[in-house]
Amino acid sequence: MSSPPTTPALAAINALTPAIAVLDYRMPGGGADLITEILEASANTRVVVYTGDGTTELAAEVLRAGAHAILLKQAPLDDLLRALRAAGTGSRYVDPLLAPESDSNITLSTRERQVLALVAEGLGQQEIGRRLSIGTETVRAHLQKARKRLSATTSTQAVAIAMRLSLLE
Repeated sequence: MSSPPTTPALAAINALTPAIAVLDYRMPGGGADLITEILEASANTRVVVYTGDGTTELAAEVLRAGAHAILLKQAPLDDLLRALRAAGTGSRYVDPLLAPESDSNITLSTRERQVLALVAEGLGQQEIGRRLSIGTETVRAHLQKARKRLSATTSTQAVAIAMRLSLLE
């Protein structure tokens, strides 16, 4: 006979067996142990950790415990959706600010920052090229480099990450 659930979250997991469980890491009874307990109780449930504060060490800890994703509460809604989609497909998602390569060592060239700032203003690639007196292909190249450096999949995500890292003026 199994013991009763130790937290309301675990009781809900046992009763509902959701595909995805979103947890606040700092909630009472939360943490890596709760992630492990959830996965033991419901092996098909994928855990997404949503936290107000975090470090690369915390990200590594929750992923080792079996979570599929971790992101900060201040992340844009699109990042939350990416994390949920990743977990839903069995993939992993780590908030760019919590990824080991996303520390203060990330730098963007002056031109990459200029291009991202103009994207943030809502300008298209042709208008950005005209404003900076460069070709559209050059604008695309700067965007591609910035996305790669920031581990972003879209230009919008690159702008959001750059803003959160205070890389844009």
